[in-house]
Amino acid sequence: METTLYKITFTDGRIFKVFCANKAQKERWFTSMANTDHLEIESIEQVENGIHNIKQWEDIISLEK
Repeated sequence: METTLYKITFTDGRIFKVFCANKAQKERWFTSMANTDHLEIESIEQVENGIHNIKQWEDIISLEK
């Protein structure tokens, strides 16, 4: 899994969080970031990596038995 959550903070205080659920979405994220020069972004951070949903978690723990 290549799940990731990015946090974008703008200079006016707005905060956006973008969830990427797979490799293709992460590639789209990086492509889209090339088009943000006109925005007043204060910071971009990767908040979490390896996020799983409940079904994936159940699958993981069932393998551990």
